[in-house]
Parts: sequence; C-alpha cells; structure tokens
Amino acid sequence: MNSSERHQTFEAPVALCAEQHRHHGFIRSTSTMKTPNLFAPITLAEFADISRCYPILFFNEDAVFPVAIVGRVRRGQQIFSPVATGANAYLPAVYQLYPFMLEKLPDQDAGILLFDSSAEQVVPLEQNAAALPLFDEAGQPTNLLHQLAGFAAQIHEGRRRASLFAEALRNKGLLTPSLVEFSQPSEHGQRRSYLYTISEPTFRALSSNTVYDWFLSGFLEATQLALLSQRHWQNYQ
Repeated sequence: MNSSERHQTFEAPVALCAEQHRHHGFIRSTSTMKTPNLFAPITLAEFADISRCYPILFFNEDAVFPVAIVGRVRRGQQIFSPVATGANAYLPAVYQLYPFMLEKLPDQDAGILLFDSSAEQVVPLEQNAAALPLFDEAGQPTNLLHQLAGFAAQIHEGRRRASLFAEALRNKGLLTPSLVEFSQPSEHGQRRSYLYTISEPTFRALSSNTVYDWFLSGFLEATQLALLSQRHWQNYQ
C-alpha cells in the first residue's frame, strides 16, 4: 500500500516497535473508522461476501485496485447509501484490522506494522486496564500481536493479488469510467478521481484462451462476482 492509499484511512500512522511501545496495549473496539470512507480496498477472497452488500468498483488511474463502495455518495441534492447496513453488512478486512495495517518496505520481503494513533486504541497499559498487551516483559510480541501481524500480512497479500486482477481487467479493456467522480487532496491541490466499472459486453467478448486462463487463476469468478455486485451500484445513480 502506498502513502496515498494509506492516508485515505489513516489520519496519523505510527510504526509499532518494541522500543517505543513495549508497555502499550490494544483496546478492542466494536466501531470501525471515525468517519467512514467512500470506499474500502478489498482482497479477492472477499469478493463473494462484498458482492452481497456493496458495489465492487475499481479505483486509481495508475496502480488500479478493487474497492467496495461502503460510504454515501452525494449527487446534487440526493444522497445514495449502501444496500446493507448494520448487522447485515459485511465488514471489509481492512476495517476488521483497523487501526493496524502492514506496509511493505521497498524491494524487501519485510514489512512494518502501522497503527493509526488518532483511533486511540493503542495506549500505555498504565492508562487503561482493559488494554491487551502487545509485547511481553522481555519486549517480545505477544500472541495477540502475532495474530494481528498475521492477519495484516494476509490482507496485504490478498490486496496484491487483487491489484493483479484489476490490472488484468484494464489490460483487456474491461474497465470503463462510472458516472461518479470525486475530488481528493493531492500534492498539487485537488485531484479529480474516477471509479471504474466492468464492461459486461467486453467481458462476454473475451477470447476462449483468456476465459480459460482466468478460470484457472480465479479471475473469471472474481469478474462475475464484481459484475453481480454492480447491480448495487444502481442505487447510487
């Protein structure tokens, strides 16, 4: 995940390390983000669950990746919301992991576990008796931290495969801009961004060799689930 993707969800990312956070703990929360984003990046393994609740679209002009539209979209005087809410809604993995995420180091297999300090869920143990230790007295990761790091690594790998899938769609000309656009801050001011949907006619016209290859890779099922989820997108238009 690059810095622009990270800051869509993280207000104040901090690298977790034993030296600084040896006596810190984690407070579990039943809520997710302070302010829900318009979309959540997702993994391929989530497509089946996501397709029941949210539209699956694709974001970014450069390194395109799939997202679930989980927030509200305002168009003129109207506000459009997801179909599923509350207990019936699937919670995307990045929200399940929040306030943690894994950031890989450039050109290395190693990664850094970050947490969003603005969530106030990683706190000194002496300040909150309910906080669960992240490190033991020797400064070694606890089972809880191992579980969090493992889940973060699983999400990171899942998103990597999801990005490969999105790139395959773009290379075959299947991605088309949706009717919704929005602005987001960038280094050069506000940047207009688009969300992309899958063109079903173009998908139906794929060669038999591509269909077979995508069947083996799992991309065929992912495409069908994304197309199915796009029916939810009608609620936003």
